[in-house]
Parts: sequence; structure tokens; C-alpha cells
Amino acid sequence: MTGPQDQAQKYLETQVRTATREQLLLMLFDGAIRFAETAKTAIAEQDYEQMHEFLLRTQRIIVELMGSLDRRVGDEIYSRLIQLYKFTYLKLVSANLQKNPAFIDEALEVIQHLRDSWQMAVDKMIEGGQRRIELAPHHLGESRGLDVSG
Repeated sequence: MTGPQDQAQKYLETQVRTATREQLLLMLFDGAIRFAETAKTAIAEQDYEQMHEFLLRTQRIIVELMGSLDRRVGDEIYSRLIQLYKFTYLKLVSANLQKNPAFIDEALEVIQHLRDSWQMAVDKMIEGGQRRIELAPHHLGESRGLDVSG
């Protein structure tokens, strides 16, 4: 018999396997937001081990997002997104070193904005009957061993 956690993990795995590239990107953003929020809670509870773990998970997602960018989006968009991801990553590192939730808030503001922008693009794609968004990272959907489960 499987427990609720096993069932939730299997459900998440099924979601990831059947998701479109656009949905996978949203899932990564959602995971980053969830992990960063958990790290903030851990700081408030002075659970620095958990803070460290969840900040590292968030950082891994940011690295995944950076690595998945497709240069075909154009030099300007590519450069701006890389700059935003680097800014976010460095804020997460600072939060981890200084145990300061203000740095997490700064990172979350960027992550949430990028997630909301991507959601709007996906919604427009669906409304327009488009099959996929050209800004979708080129390797999303390929297994790279990134765990976004909580």
C-alpha cells in the first residue's frame, strides 16, 4: 500500500512526463517560488539547515532556467533574461550566507514577475490556438534529474 506522499510523488511525476514545455517552465517557476517561501519560513524559525536546503533547491531551478534559455529568442531578450536569473541567483546566495529573508524577497519578486509574464504568454498562446511558444527553453521536457517536489 502506498502512502499519501508516494501518491503525491507519482502524481507529480505524471504531470512532469505529460506536460508541455510551456507547462514545465511554469512548474519550475512554481517550484522556485514554493522553495524560496519555505526557506523564508525556515529563517523565521531559525532552522538554518532547512533554509540552506530550500535555498539550494531554488538556486538549482534558477540554474536550470538559465541553462535552458534558447539564444534564438534574440540577443537582447536572452541577455536580459540571463541578467535577471543571475541577479536572482546572487540574491539567493546572499540570503543563504547572511540568513536574511530580505534577499529572498528580492529574488521572489523577480521570479514571480517572470512566472506571471510566462503565464500571460501561455494564456495568449492558448487563446490564439498556437501550438507552442517560441521562447520556450529548448531542452525542457528532457530529463535532467531536477527534483521540483517539495
